[in-house]
Amino acid sequence: MKKPAMTLLTLALLLMLNGCAPAGDADNHAQTARPLGQAKTVIHYYDSTDSTQIAHAVVAAFNAHSEDTQVELHLIDNEVYDDHIAQMLREGEENLDCLYIRQPSQVNQFSSEGLLVDLTNAVAGSGLDPASYGQTLDIIAVADTIPALPRTKSVWLLFYNRDLFAKLGIAEPGNLTWEQYAALTKRLTSVQADGSILYGGYIPPWTMNIGGAQAGEYLYDDELPHTQRYVQLLNRLYNEDQSHPDMALMEGDYNLPNNVFLDQKIATMINGDWVIYLFNNAFPEQSKAFRWGIAPLPVFENMPKGTSIGSSSYLAINRNSEHQANAFAFISFFAGNSAADMLADLSTCPSYYTEQSAERYQRNAGVPGSRYVFDSFVRNEEGAFSRYRELNILFKACMTDYLKGNVTLQAAFDAFEQQRLPVLSGE
Repeated sequence: MKKPAMTLLTLALLLMLNGCAPAGDADNHAQTARPLGQAKTVIHYYDSTDSTQIAHAVVAAFNAHSEDTQVELHLIDNEVYDDHIAQMLREGEENLDCLYIRQPSQVNQFSSEGLLVDLTNAVAGSGLDPASYGQTLDIIAVADTIPALPRTKSVWLLFYNRDLFAKLGIAEPGNLTWEQYAALTKRLTSVQADGSILYGGYIPPWTMNIGGAQAGEYLYDDELPHTQRYVQLLNRLYNEDQSHPDMALMEGDYNLPNNVFLDQKIATMINGDWVIYLFNNAFPEQSKAFRWGIAPLPVFENMPKGTSIGSSSYLAINRNSEHQANAFAFISFFAGNSAADMLADLSTCPSYYTEQSAERYQRNAGVPGSRYVFDSFVRNEEGAFSRYRELNILFKACMTDYLKGNVTLQAAFDAFEQQRLPVLSGE
């Protein structure tokens, strides 16, 4: 980090601690700047093991320069993180000052339950420019409040094995329609000499309404035509064309798309730009064993080329924290200009946009097509509804029943329609 920038940051934090604490309970925990030489205030920050390298890097940088705050990092296994952190918040855990939140719907849910500090006043008194967050802040800014700060953002893309395309003499993909994508992945699918199948594509079942969200259609809408069309496409790819691992395989040996892509068992993969971070930092040797590239997410014919979906992860402060000003000092560092370059150097796209960090991101990504992270027109992956995560869980369960051949498409959507009513009505 550049020393002049850190000097300004320290000054800003001292000013905040003397009277610009976050809203909520901040007035009840008034804090003043500590004399030099006095022990730092320790705050507890919780993050997922999925972000281990990012969290360690930013926490170390903050601790090295902060004169009054020491962050203690707690990492929770990614598989249980969401449920564990929700339990801690709802049980009133005090040794949880600030935390990572994976999705905007989770932020909205926790905020509606009164579990998070309203950061509106703190942001206004800081050097943060809310406009630099774009829509990643808009989707959680419910009732003119700011319950969390966007940390990193994502966009869904098409990853492909460039060496395999060259071997087969097939042109590398560009702006495809979903129909063109289906034809391409069917063409790429083949039986290998050892009897195994090289699948032309892989679409993980985490988000089963990609085509709907691309059109701005969400699971609480009255009509879901694009969503139905997309689920039909999944059925074609999984079960009819058999160009993709089906639901059973994705619950078994093919449950980790990044691994099977690196093992060159699939030719293309629909996934998020977090793949760039994982390949460059967690699997550097495997990802350099062959050439791979990135293309825009395919679209339906009536959508503009380059339309994708995406989301953001967030940083928030626990309402029960006794060190809210210190916690804001840290999360504003993490989610602002100070850490943007650090995130870009780790091939992670910061939510806080600057031209410099965008250039650094593409340079450090080191893969053709990384510009699509910024060039894509990105719609929110989730709708602005506090219980959207519940809707998504219900939807995936109903659609999984259809994609496994247990019920018809109409029956699956009828079941979802009935099951979502209590959520939409607030029961």
